[in-house]
Amino acid sequence: LTQRCNMACLACLAKYGPLAELDLDGWLRVIDAIAEETRDLSRVKLSFAGGEPTLLGYLPSLVHRAHGHGMVTSLITNGSRLDDGLLDGLAGALDWIGLSVDSLDPQRNRELGRTVAGEALGEGFYRNRVAAIKARGIRLKINTVVSALNHREDFSDFIGFAKPERWKAMQFLLVRGQNDDADRMAIKAADFAAFVDRHSSMPALVSESNDAMVGSYIMVDPSGCLYGNHGAVHMRGAPVCEAGLVGQLERLGYSYQGTELRNGFYF
Repeated sequence: LTQRCNMACLACLAKYGPLAELDLDGWLRVIDAIAEETRDLSRVKLSFAGGEPTLLGYLPSLVHRAHGHGMVTSLITNGSRLDDGLLDGLAGALDWIGLSVDSLDPQRNRELGRTVAGEALGEGFYRNRVAAIKARGIRLKINTVVSALNHREDFSDFIGFAKPERWKAMQFLLVRGQNDDADRMAIKAADFAAFVDRHSSMPALVSESNDAMVGSYIMVDPSGCLYGNHGAVHMRGAPVCEAGLVGQLERLGYSYQGTELRNGFYF
Protein backbone atom coordinates (compact mmCIF):
# COMPACT_ATOMS: atom_id res chain seq x y z
CA LEU A 1 0.00 0.00 0.00
CA THR A 2 2.80 2.42 0.82
CA GLN A 3 6.56 2.58 1.19
CA ARG A 4 6.18 4.98 4.10
CA CYS A 5 7.11 3.52 7.48
CA ASN A 6 7.79 4.60 11.05
CA MET A 7 10.80 2.27 11.18
CA ALA A 8 13.97 2.01 9.09
CA CYS A 9 14.57 -1.74 8.89
CA LEU A 10 17.70 -2.77 7.02
CA ALA A 11 15.95 -5.79 5.54
CA CYS A 12 13.09 -3.77 4.02
CA LEU A 13 11.99 -4.66 0.49
CA ALA A 14 9.39 -1.87 0.22
CA LYS A 15 11.65 0.52 -1.67
CA TYR A 16 10.27 1.35 -5.08
CA GLY A 17 11.82 4.73 -5.83
CA PRO A 18 9.75 7.84 -6.57
CA LEU A 19 6.19 7.00 -7.54
CA ALA A 20 2.73 8.38 -6.83
CA GLU A 21 0.82 6.34 -4.25
CA LEU A 22 -2.82 5.49 -4.79
CA ASP A 23 -5.45 7.07 -2.56
CA LEU A 24 -8.48 5.40 -0.98
CA ASP A 25 -10.54 5.42 -4.19
CA GLY A 26 -7.62 4.10 -6.20
CA TRP A 27 -7.11 1.17 -3.86
CA LEU A 28 -10.81 0.38 -3.77
CA ARG A 29 -10.74 0.14 -7.57
CA VAL A 30 -7.74 -2.23 -7.38
CA ILE A 31 -9.51 -4.45 -4.84
CA ASP A 32 -12.68 -4.49 -6.96
CA ALA A 33 -10.67 -5.35 -10.08
CA ILE A 34 -8.92 -8.26 -8.35
CA ALA A 35 -12.25 -9.48 -6.96
CA GLU A 36 -13.86 -9.38 -10.39
CA GLU A 37 -10.99 -11.22 -12.08
CA THR A 38 -10.82 -13.95 -9.41
CA ARG A 39 -14.53 -14.37 -8.69
CA ASP A 40 -14.60 -17.95 -10.06
CA LEU A 41 -11.83 -19.14 -7.74
CA SER A 42 -12.90 -21.04 -4.65
CA ARG A 43 -10.63 -19.05 -2.30
CA VAL A 44 -8.79 -15.76 -2.62
CA LYS A 45 -6.58 -14.16 0.03
CA LEU A 46 -5.50 -10.53 -0.09
CA SER A 47 -2.68 -9.34 2.16
CA PHE A 48 -2.17 -5.67 3.01
CA ALA A 49 1.47 -4.75 3.51
CA GLY A 50 3.90 -1.84 3.25
CA GLY A 51 6.03 -0.01 4.39
CA GLU A 52 3.75 0.17 7.38
CA PRO A 53 0.12 -0.08 6.20
CA THR A 54 -1.34 1.07 9.53
CA LEU A 55 -0.02 4.57 8.74
CA LEU A 56 -2.93 4.87 6.30
CA GLY A 57 -6.06 6.04 8.09
CA TYR A 58 -8.30 4.40 5.48
CA LEU A 59 -6.79 0.91 5.95
CA PRO A 60 -9.96 -0.43 7.67
CA SER A 61 -12.02 0.62 4.63
CA LEU A 62 -9.78 -1.48 2.37
CA VAL A 63 -9.93 -4.50 4.65
CA HIS A 64 -13.72 -4.28 4.90
CA ARG A 65 -14.02 -3.93 1.11
CA ALA A 66 -11.96 -7.08 0.54
CA HIS A 67 -13.91 -8.92 3.24
CA GLY A 68 -17.15 -7.84 1.54
CA HIS A 69 -15.95 -9.54 -1.64
CA GLY A 70 -15.51 -12.78 0.33
CA MET A 71 -11.73 -12.64 0.37
CA VAL A 72 -9.59 -13.94 3.20
CA THR A 73 -7.84 -10.84 4.53
CA SER A 74 -4.38 -10.45 6.05
CA LEU A 75 -2.39 -7.52 7.45
CA ILE A 76 1.42 -7.50 7.60
CA THR A 77 2.59 -5.00 10.23
CA ASN A 78 5.37 -4.11 12.63
CA GLY A 79 2.68 -3.83 15.31
CA SER A 80 3.64 -0.39 16.59
CA ARG A 81 0.27 1.19 15.74
CA LEU A 82 -2.00 -1.72 16.65
CA ASP A 83 -3.89 0.13 19.37
CA ASP A 84 -7.30 -0.90 20.66
CA GLY A 85 -9.17 1.48 18.35
CA LEU A 86 -7.56 0.15 15.18
CA LEU A 87 -7.87 -3.48 16.21
CA ASP A 88 -11.54 -3.01 17.09
CA GLY A 89 -12.11 -1.35 13.70
CA LEU A 90 -10.53 -4.32 11.90
CA ALA A 91 -12.12 -7.09 13.98
CA GLY A 92 -14.74 -9.04 12.09
CA ALA A 93 -13.25 -8.19 8.68
CA LEU A 94 -9.59 -9.09 9.21
CA ASP A 95 -8.76 -12.80 9.30
CA TRP A 96 -4.97 -12.75 9.84
CA ILE A 97 -2.30 -10.48 11.24
CA GLY A 98 1.29 -11.18 10.27
CA LEU A 99 3.38 -9.60 13.03
CA SER A 100 6.98 -8.86 12.04
CA VAL A 101 9.36 -9.94 14.83
CA ASP A 102 13.04 -10.00 13.88
CA SER A 103 14.44 -9.87 17.41
CA LEU A 104 13.30 -9.81 21.03
CA ASP A 105 16.35 -7.91 22.19
CA PRO A 106 16.09 -4.07 22.17
CA GLN A 107 19.75 -3.53 21.30
CA ARG A 108 19.59 -5.94 18.39
CA ASN A 109 16.38 -4.31 17.19
CA ARG A 110 18.20 -0.99 17.25
CA GLU A 111 20.88 -2.49 14.97
CA LEU A 112 18.18 -3.90 12.69
CA GLY A 113 16.40 -0.55 12.47
CA ARG A 114 13.34 -1.70 14.39
CA THR A 115 12.84 1.45 16.45
CA VAL A 116 9.90 3.85 16.79
CA ALA A 117 10.69 7.49 17.56
CA GLY A 118 14.14 6.37 18.70
CA GLU A 119 12.82 3.65 21.02
CA ALA A 120 13.91 0.07 20.31
CA LEU A 121 11.33 -2.70 20.71
CA GLY A 122 11.64 -5.55 23.19
CA GLU A 123 9.92 -8.81 24.05
CA GLY A 124 7.37 -7.13 26.34
CA PHE A 125 6.12 -5.02 23.43
CA TYR A 126 5.58 -8.09 21.25
CA ARG A 127 3.89 -10.09 24.00
CA ASN A 128 1.46 -7.19 24.48
CA ARG A 129 0.66 -7.07 20.75
CA VAL A 130 0.11 -10.84 20.62
CA ALA A 131 -2.36 -10.68 23.51
CA ALA A 132 -4.29 -7.81 21.90
CA ILE A 133 -4.53 -9.61 18.54
CA LYS A 134 -5.74 -12.84 20.07
CA ALA A 135 -8.29 -11.01 22.24
CA ARG A 136 -10.07 -9.99 19.00
CA GLY A 137 -10.12 -13.51 17.58
CA ILE A 138 -7.75 -12.56 14.75
CA ARG A 139 -5.50 -15.39 13.60
CA LEU A 140 -1.79 -14.83 14.26
CA LYS A 141 1.19 -15.34 12.00
CA ILE A 142 4.70 -14.22 12.97
CA ASN A 143 7.24 -13.24 10.31
CA THR A 144 10.97 -13.34 11.12
CA VAL A 145 13.65 -12.28 8.66
CA VAL A 146 16.75 -14.28 9.59
CA SER A 147 19.93 -12.35 8.84
CA ALA A 148 23.56 -12.02 9.81
CA LEU A 149 22.47 -9.90 12.78
CA ASN A 150 19.96 -12.23 14.44
CA HIS A 151 20.58 -15.81 13.26
CA ARG A 152 22.00 -16.89 16.64
CA GLU A 153 18.96 -15.71 18.62
CA ASP A 154 16.62 -18.24 20.24
CA PHE A 155 12.90 -17.46 19.80
CA SER A 156 11.61 -20.65 21.41
CA ASP A 157 10.18 -19.17 24.63
CA PHE A 158 8.44 -16.34 22.81
CA ILE A 159 6.96 -18.61 20.13
CA GLY A 160 5.82 -20.96 22.88
CA PHE A 161 4.00 -18.05 24.51
CA ALA A 162 2.56 -16.57 21.29
CA LYS A 163 1.45 -19.91 19.81
CA PRO A 164 1.03 -18.51 16.28
CA GLU A 165 -0.75 -20.64 13.72
CA ARG A 166 2.17 -19.95 11.42
CA TRP A 167 5.72 -18.76 12.11
CA LYS A 168 7.51 -17.92 8.89
CA ALA A 169 11.30 -17.76 9.17
CA MET A 170 12.70 -16.20 5.98
CA GLN A 171 16.33 -16.14 4.93
CA PHE A 172 17.26 -12.50 4.31
CA LEU A 173 16.93 -11.85 0.59
CA LEU A 174 18.76 -9.26 -1.48
CA VAL A 175 16.62 -8.04 -4.38
CA ARG A 176 18.36 -5.86 -6.92
CA GLY A 177 16.47 -2.60 -7.27
CA GLN A 178 14.98 -2.71 -3.77
CA ASN A 179 17.45 -3.28 -0.92
CA ASP A 180 20.84 -3.17 -2.68
CA ASP A 181 22.40 -1.30 0.27
CA ALA A 182 21.78 -4.12 2.78
CA ASP A 183 24.41 -6.68 1.78
CA ARG A 184 25.82 -6.83 5.30
CA MET A 185 22.56 -8.53 6.29
CA ALA A 186 23.21 -11.48 3.97
CA ILE A 187 23.40 -14.86 5.71
CA LYS A 188 24.98 -18.13 4.61
CA ALA A 189 22.66 -21.02 3.83
CA ALA A 190 24.31 -23.08 6.59
CA ASP A 191 23.61 -20.39 9.20
CA PHE A 192 19.98 -20.14 8.12
CA ALA A 193 19.67 -23.93 8.27
CA ALA A 194 21.11 -23.89 11.80
CA PHE A 195 18.50 -21.33 12.87
CA VAL A 196 15.72 -23.48 11.44
CA ASP A 197 17.13 -26.63 13.04
CA ARG A 198 17.38 -24.94 16.44
CA HIS A 199 13.66 -24.14 16.29
CA SER A 200 12.50 -27.34 14.62
CA SER A 201 10.39 -28.32 17.65
CA MET A 202 8.11 -25.32 17.07
CA PRO A 203 5.01 -26.85 15.37
CA ALA A 204 4.09 -23.67 13.47
CA LEU A 205 7.50 -23.14 11.86
CA VAL A 206 7.65 -22.69 8.09
CA SER A 207 11.07 -21.87 6.65
CA GLU A 208 11.75 -20.03 3.41
CA SER A 209 15.21 -20.05 1.89
CA ASN A 210 16.21 -17.58 -0.82
CA ASP A 211 15.51 -20.19 -3.49
CA ALA A 212 11.98 -20.69 -2.14
CA MET A 213 11.21 -16.97 -2.03
CA VAL A 214 12.31 -15.98 -5.53
CA GLY A 215 9.52 -16.09 -8.12
CA SER A 216 6.87 -17.33 -5.67
CA TYR A 217 5.49 -13.94 -4.57
CA ILE A 218 3.41 -11.51 -6.58
CA MET A 219 2.48 -8.08 -5.25
CA VAL A 220 0.97 -4.74 -6.20
CA ASP A 221 3.17 -1.69 -5.58
CA PRO A 222 1.91 1.59 -4.05
CA SER A 223 1.05 2.98 -7.50
CA GLY A 224 -1.19 0.01 -8.31
CA CYS A 225 1.26 -1.82 -10.62
CA LEU A 226 1.92 -5.54 -10.35
CA TYR A 227 5.49 -6.62 -9.56
CA GLY A 228 7.55 -9.70 -8.77
CA ASN A 229 11.09 -10.77 -7.83
CA HIS A 230 11.96 -13.41 -10.44
CA GLY A 231 15.74 -13.84 -10.54
CA ALA A 232 16.02 -11.81 -7.31
CA VAL A 233 15.44 -8.68 -9.39
CA HIS A 234 12.59 -6.19 -8.92
CA MET A 235 10.34 -6.63 -11.99
CA ARG A 236 7.52 -4.12 -12.48
CA GLY A 237 4.42 -4.81 -14.50
CA ALA A 238 1.43 -2.74 -15.57
CA PRO A 239 -1.37 -1.21 -13.46
CA VAL A 240 -3.80 -3.89 -12.29
CA CYS A 241 -6.81 -1.73 -13.10
CA GLU A 242 -5.68 -1.47 -16.71
CA ALA A 243 -3.99 -4.78 -17.49
CA GLY A 244 -5.49 -7.11 -14.92
CA LEU A 245 -3.58 -9.46 -12.65
CA VAL A 246 -3.58 -13.07 -13.88
CA GLY A 247 -2.50 -12.22 -17.44
CA GLN A 248 0.68 -10.57 -16.18
CA LEU A 249 1.90 -13.40 -13.97
CA GLU A 250 3.85 -15.39 -16.55
CA ARG A 251 5.72 -12.33 -17.87
CA LEU A 252 6.76 -11.42 -14.32
CA GLY A 253 8.11 -14.93 -13.73
CA TYR A 254 5.58 -15.91 -11.08
CA SER A 255 5.51 -19.62 -10.23
CA TYR A 256 2.34 -21.17 -8.81
CA GLN A 257 4.36 -24.33 -8.08
CA GLY A 258 6.93 -22.23 -6.22
CA THR A 259 4.22 -20.90 -3.93
CA GLU A 260 3.02 -24.46 -3.34
CA LEU A 261 6.54 -25.64 -2.52
CA ARG A 262 7.01 -22.94 0.15
CA ASN A 263 3.62 -23.86 1.65
CA GLY A 264 2.31 -20.42 0.67
CA PHE A 265 -1.31 -21.40 0.10
CA TYR A 266 -2.94 -21.18 3.52
CA PHE A 267 -6.26 -19.63 4.36
